[in-house]
Amino acid sequence: MKKPLAIAAATMLGLTAMGALHAALDGMDMYDMGLSRTSVFDIPAPQSFTYPQNDPGRIGVLPRGYEGAPPQVPHRVDIFLPVTLKQNMCMNCHNQPSLIGQKRPGMPTPMSASHYTEEGGKLVMNNRRYTCVDCHVPQADVAPLVGSTF
Repeated sequence: MKKPLAIAAATMLGLTAMGALHAALDGMDMYDMGLSRTSVFDIPAPQSFTYPQNDPGRIGVLPRGYEGAPPQVPHRVDIFLPVTLKQNMCMNCHNQPSLIGQKRPGMPTPMSASHYTEEGGKLVMNNRRYTCVDCHVPQADVAPLVGSTF
C-alpha cells in the first residue's frame, strides 16, 4: 500500500518540477499577450477620420458585412442626430410599410417587417426600434484596430 503512494507522490513531484522548468524556459513576453502586439500597458489610439459627407440619395445601397447583417447607412447621419422616439428623421424616408421587401433603385430602402408591429390592422413602427443608429451605422474608410478573418 505504501509503495503505490510513494510512486504517485514521486510522479507528482516530478511533473511539478518539469512544469516549473518549462515555464521558466518558455515565459511569455508581455508584447505577445494581447491582440495588438504592443505592451499590454499601452492604450492604442484609433486613427483619426471623418465620415463621408454624402447627402441622402447620392449613393446606392452598400454591401452587407455578412448574411443577415443590418444595412449600412450610405449617407451622413450627423444632421439627423440625436435620434429619439419623438424626433426621428430616418422615418421621413424609410417608414414605408406598404413597400416592405421591395427593392427600388435610387429610392430609400423601406424598413423591414421586423421594425413594425400591427395595431388595429395597420402596421406602425415598433416603439422599441426607433434608435436606428444602434444597428445601422454610417461607414468610413478606416483600417481596423485589430485584424479579423470574420
